[in-house]
Amino acid sequence: MRTLWSAGIRALVMRRDFRVLGWMAAAMLVVLLGPGCEPGDLVVQLEVEGEPIPPFGDVMVPAGEIGVAREYSVSRRVLSGRDTITAFSATDARGAAVVATGETLPWSGGPSEDTVDDSNVFFGSITVTPSEEEWSVRVVFEGTYPQSVTIVGLGMSPVVDLDMDGYPDMNDCNDDDPAINPGAPEVCNDIDDNCNMMIDEGLLFQTYYPDVDEDGYGNPMSPMTTCGEVPFGYSLDNTDCDDTRASINPGIAEICNGADDDCDTMADEGLPTQTFYADVDEDGYGNPMAPTVTCEELTFGYSLDGTDCDDSLRTVNPGRLEVCNGRDDNCNTFVDELILTQTFYADTDGDGYGDPAAPMDSCMTTLTGYVLDNSDCDDSNRLVNPGATDVANDGVDANCDGADCTARVMGTTTFAICTGTFNWAQARTLCQTAFGDIASILSATEHAFIRSIMDEVMLNFALIGFTDAVDEGVFRWASGLSSGYTNWVPGEPNDTAMNEDCSAIQGDAGWGWNDVPCDLVTSIVACELR
Repeated sequence: MRTLWSAGIRALVMRRDFRVLGWMAAAMLVVLLGPGCEPGDLVVQLEVEGEPIPPFGDVMVPAGEIGVAREYSVSRRVLSGRDTITAFSATDARGAAVVATGETLPWSGGPSEDTVDDSNVFFGSITVTPSEEEWSVRVVFEGTYPQSVTIVGLGMSPVVDLDMDGYPDMNDCNDDDPAINPGAPEVCNDIDDNCNMMIDEGLLFQTYYPDVDEDGYGNPMSPMTTCGEVPFGYSLDNTDCDDTRASINPGIAEICNGADDDCDTMADEGLPTQTFYADVDEDGYGNPMAPTVTCEELTFGYSLDGTDCDDSLRTVNPGRLEVCNGRDDNCNTFVDELILTQTFYADTDGDGYGDPAAPMDSCMTTLTGYVLDNSDCDDSNRLVNPGATDVANDGVDANCDGADCTARVMGTTTFAICTGTFNWAQARTLCQTAFGDIASILSATEHAFIRSIMDEVMLNFALIGFTDAVDEGVFRWASGLSSGYTNWVPGEPNDTAMNEDCSAIQGDAGWGWNDVPCDLVTSIVACELR
């Protein structure tokens, strides 16, 4: 449809979609494009001085359904001037008025520019209820239109009230249920009854908790809030700590079962308890390091006694007698006490001679790795012990006599030259242990024989048994033997510093005798066995 109007003509446009393509300042040109008028479309009606312009007139629009209210919206855009919608009217096919409401819509003047401004779009509405199948709607505008175009859109929008609750479907949020409309009271049903986009608002809500075991106490971990009645299987209480057993809740009395019966986070509290001890070996004595405090009466594998020192052996407990086995049988912290013992010595080298520095007291008759002998001087070498043969002057005391000795026999007397580290008293003790005593030289023959041994082993100094330690100035042989023979180096004995009470053969002094300090530490001594 293409329509032209000139200035001074008022245009009533009743169509849902239209476009103003252009206009002129003096001779107004309005072009309306679109399909022909169809039911539900907008209709254009032109009036001049209140009279319709042929061939237009009131356009009939099918109602679609008799007696169903429909609402029509009126929109207007202005370029200038002040205009007013003064009346709405609706008639049926016989010209009789249908139910309608009208109102006057004052519209302010728009801008003077030739541009439609969305801020100057105004809306109004009218609701009609047709009584016949065909009817028409007219909107009359009054006012002046200097250099302006007035477009009035009349859009049809059916107002349907399917549930007959007095609220059309445009206002009713559920037009299929008469109990749901803007005037309905809100009830607890999880539905927006009063169409205010809120559900169950203003109602009293209560939180409930699952009560699976039906003991009246609910599970605090799964709450449900509702405005309705108490749901089946729920409780207002939320203090149950185990909702799977009716025997556990805050109303239950605590019993001895290892469980928190009354939900106070403690188990078996307030009940009398005893301390039991693990009795793994079942000898009636428990392990003090494995206590169990409980209100239960423990029997198998436990004991009220906690004094066992070895819970892996039935033969070890405070009720046992001590026996010789290297173990604390009666748990008194002592081993083999009050049993006859003997001292063993470690025999590391297995030569049958023990180390005097490694004793072990035991009540056993034998002890692996130990012997009753303690005379081994080197327990790391099985070739060194009191039963070994000493090789002369090899630097090894093989027979543990305290020295490395070279012995020779003269008649019925054995003389020896021994090396070691000792003073005079220690040297005499060595001689007494290995032979008989420190040497006494009773003749020139014996002197020459001892010197020959010293020559053999290439030694030129040796302690002998001549001493005045008992009677100062009077030298005697320590062995108690006596003889008038002496062989002093000229000028000796001279008792230098009044501290030379012992004597020695000194090769670098003509192989004579010289008095020396008794505390002189040397390495050679002459011994004898008569």
